[in-house]
Amino acid sequence: MTKNGNNDLLYLQHCRKLIEEKLGWGNSEDWSSQDFATLSEKILSETGTNLSDTTLKRIWGRVKYDNIPQTHTLNTLAIFLGYETWRDFKLAHNQLRGDLDTKTIPEERRSKWPKRKILVPILFVVVVIGTISLFVFQKENIKIPKDQKGKASFSSDPVTLGIPNTVVFHYDISELPVQNAFIQQYWDPKKRFRIFKERKEAASIYYYPGYFRAKLIVNSQLIREHDLYIKSDGWMATIQRDSIPRYILPNELIGTGHLGVTEEVLEEINNDPREDPYWLSYHYVDDFNGLQSANFTLETAIKNTYRNGKSICQLSEIVILCTDGVIIIPMTIPGCVGNTRIMVHDVYMKGEDYDLSALGVDFSDWQHLKCQVKEKQVKLFINNNLAFTIDYQDDAGEVVGMRYKFKGSGMVDYARLYNEKDELVFGEKF
Repeated sequence: MTKNGNNDLLYLQHCRKLIEEKLGWGNSEDWSSQDFATLSEKILSETGTNLSDTTLKRIWGRVKYDNIPQTHTLNTLAIFLGYETWRDFKLAHNQLRGDLDTKTIPEERRSKWPKRKILVPILFVVVVIGTISLFVFQKENIKIPKDQKGKASFSSDPVTLGIPNTVVFHYDISELPVQNAFIQQYWDPKKRFRIFKERKEAASIYYYPGYFRAKLIVNSQLIREHDLYIKSDGWMATIQRDSIPRYILPNELIGTGHLGVTEEVLEEINNDPREDPYWLSYHYVDDFNGLQSANFTLETAIKNTYRNGKSICQLSEIVILCTDGVIIIPMTIPGCVGNTRIMVHDVYMKGEDYDLSALGVDFSDWQHLKCQVKEKQVKLFINNNLAFTIDYQDDAGEVVGMRYKFKGSGMVDYARLYNEKDELVFGEKF
């Protein structure tokens, strides 16, 4: 591997360490396949970019892969940690170069490079001083009075309906005293990109449907914000891949009696030579008339149809998308419940720490799920049996969509959403 390759490898190792610290899931050597699937979902939720669980396994050395990830992947990891690009991440951790030189230069050559030993601490001091200067600069940002905020404009227009979709942001900050300006694509402050006072437009492409509350940030102040739905235009399906998904075409989607895919697509999935199959996902993202995640009910039924031994666990997930978080409900065969994880916004339950045996099901028949939320308490019923009661603290906002994920392949029989008065707000029988 070249020196530049070694350079990126060292930064990647440090990046992995920081991500592990952020997640707090313990030693990554003990992570299960479901952990990587959950991390994939979190990265998609926080960055708007999909990295498959297989890609993440490669990055963490679970799957043999000797190359440095693509720039697109590295940028996504950096954004997940709060940086704009991989380059910004490397600049912020510039002191690692000294560690790299110490590790890559043979012992007999190191003595011939005394200047490098002097330069390393100097570079470190420069980075520290630069960081402090940036902090001071940010503290000295010009405050924009409330009456001046009205001089700014901010709006957006999806180019089309459905996915993929490019969103064009329109803004005008020409009358503000701009020191720095960003568009934040949704609630996560890590998902920002820089804009400029003299310009009026910026654009981003979205490969998956979802909800975004776009924000205009000037001099570290929130100036304007608006809701942005990237709607699915009805039901759509994807086969998850590393960067750009494989979209299921309308004539490949079955909606008579249940939601599924054609035999040709199933054959494509089953004949995939990869050891770890892709996720087949069904998406529905739309406005449900202000349905609150703190008080609602979802009733649905699913069946995992994957029969290939490559994914013997038949892992399946029902994801409820909200404006400020997600609810993830997994199901699998009984022998694999130890690898399952439940996420209810700010609550994360691992199969190693809790008895999740109720999530073990027989996918030879339809599995009926009822997710009932009342005053931030979730009750999960599987086949009319109470499986879990989960309390959580943070409000996840409004319900804005559903995503059904199947490791390999699967089907959905029906989906119904009720509000706090038990009134039907959405129903689909397929």
